[in-house]
Amino acid sequence: MAEALTNDRLVRDYIDFMGADFIRRRHHYVLLKALEVFVQCCNANSVEEALEFAKNNNGSSLAKALQSFVNYFQAKDLKPKTVLFYLNTLCRFLRFYDVPYESALKKIKKPRKVAVRVDRIPTIDELQKIILKSKSPRLGVYLQLLAQTGLRRSEAARLRLKHLDLENGWIHLTGDITKNGRPRDVPIISELRETLKNYINREKIKDYLFPSFADFNRPMQPNNLYDAYYDLLKRLGLAEKDDVGWKLHFHVLRKWFKTQLEHAGVNRLLIMSWMGHDAGTQAVYYLPTQEQIKAEIEKAERALRIFGIIPPSPEVEEKIREVEEKTSEKIKEMERTMEELKFIATTFMQAYNELAKERKIPDKLRKIVTPSKTKRRFELADKYSKI
Repeated sequence: MAEALTNDRLVRDYIDFMGADFIRRRHHYVLLKALEVFVQCCNANSVEEALEFAKNNNGSSLAKALQSFVNYFQAKDLKPKTVLFYLNTLCRFLRFYDVPYESALKKIKKPRKVAVRVDRIPTIDELQKIILKSKSPRLGVYLQLLAQTGLRRSEAARLRLKHLDLENGWIHLTGDITKNGRPRDVPIISELRETLKNYINREKIKDYLFPSFADFNRPMQPNNLYDAYYDLLKRLGLAEKDDVGWKLHFHVLRKWFKTQLEHAGVNRLLIMSWMGHDAGTQAVYYLPTQEQIKAEIEKAERALRIFGIIPPSPEVEEKIREVEEKTSEKIKEMERTMEELKFIATTFMQAYNELAKERKIPDKLRKIVTPSKTKRRFELADKYSKI
């Protein structure tokens, strides 16, 4: 059935109309599966017959077919979001061929959208593990690139050497590889720059940064890294899952990038620009100078570093806190002692000066304690009280 749909004239015309991006994002596979199920739900033998049925039965009959379509995918235990994606793909196809499906669509029971998961971002220790413990050098560099640039998976997978300016530390993304079709520039911090230089020289990269193993003249498909990445998480004991899916999925690396920059105080509009988010009118009026951009990149250098600073373990952090508390108490005790010494020295000097005026100081005492010695002791007490 799938092969027949691929060769169907109506399907080919629609895919050609949607363009190369439709195929690049692999949405044509979703379309073929949706049409295969829809043809069965309409009891038809071809896409043309299914479209004819839909045009002539835009009431309850089409509603029943659409409901059967939804029920089929729900029975596969797919997430509501995925079921709705199949349904929307089918509806766009029907709309292209002028099928009045709207009234029938209102009658069916769609799956309810579930709440979006609350992701957690990886710790520095976890990032170090998943990058360094990867058996594939390509996967390790790919993960580090995602975390330290905030690129989308597909954008990173299609990077070419011509997009990289390692000398000045920039990635110049062209509109043909970005999600929204708009070019943008993303800074490369020094740590990532060294990683990329070593990777390019070691792997003898000529064009695509992550080429397909089957054909080095084509980029890899990011979906091909799924199995290797989740096998890595399992091996490291980080393969946590919730009702929605993996907790440390690929996209949390992009979220880690934004979170680190936000906490470092990098300008939010600049972050959105680097990530390819639409900031609306604000972005139009925000025109930072080169000096201002450089200052923000310096913040990013510190915030996005993964290997430069190794965080202490919880046990070490606890010991550090204990030492700091004890040291603080000792310092306070020394300050109190110095204040007492200062008071004694001051009192002694006053008494000594009074006796000296009245010439009541014995000669023996005058030899032991002279004004110059007493003054020096007073100065030392005052000096150490300020430490």
